[in-house]
Amino acid sequence: MKKTTIFTVLIAIMIGLLQLYLPNKYSYLYGNDTGGSRLMNVLRLGKGILDFWKESRRYIAEQVPDTTPEFGDTFDFIVIGAGTAGATIAARLSEISQIKVLLIEDGPHESLYMDVPLIAGILQTTNINRKHQTKPSDKYCLGMEGNSCVFPTGKVVGGSSVLNYMIASRGGAEDYDRWAEMGNKGWAYQDVLKYFKKLETMEIPELKSDNDYHGTNGPVHIAYPP
Repeated sequence: MKKTTIFTVLIAIMIGLLQLYLPNKYSYLYGNDTGGSRLMNVLRLGKGILDFWKESRRYIAEQVPDTTPEFGDTFDFIVIGAGTAGATIAARLSEISQIKVLLIEDGPHESLYMDVPLIAGILQTTNINRKHQTKPSDKYCLGMEGNSCVFPTGKVVGGSSVLNYMIASRGGAEDYDRWAEMGNKGWAYQDVLKYFKKLETMEIPELKSDNDYHGTNGPVHIAYPP
């Protein structure tokens, strides 16, 4: 078992034990049956760890190894940055036959434990975060020291999506409409909405039937936390 897999299992155990020994005043988190519910939580934890271990083995086996181009190699497209946009663009370009695509990223590969939303805050303190900060201002970050906010930015395959607690979000419609008004044809909200829908498979019960705004056959599944 690789180091990243061991770390993931330890995180899962820690979460389960935390839930198991929570004070009674937090019983609403696990029910009133402090005996049976806690026992079930232990059983679920064991099954979860086993499932996670199996998934991590598959994940590692399917991971594409890094390659370093040799002098004289040529490519049809070079994409700088394997963040959310860069990785998507490179993947779509690679679907074209006879096209060679080079995707460059100076951060490490995403590991399976990085997909645990609970530890996103911890990941923001590591070297996969570029740790940018906003400039001091009298209009925002007024509650922060020096009126400057930390602005997490991913330095990893997957980019900032690795640091965002697995939250799915869209920009406000007015922002897109303003971009279109500035001359960016094709960027109005109604123009980009079809791509938002194409991206997602909506699994939230009260939203999955809203065909006007949500998709049901995309590569990204969106649901409430389990």
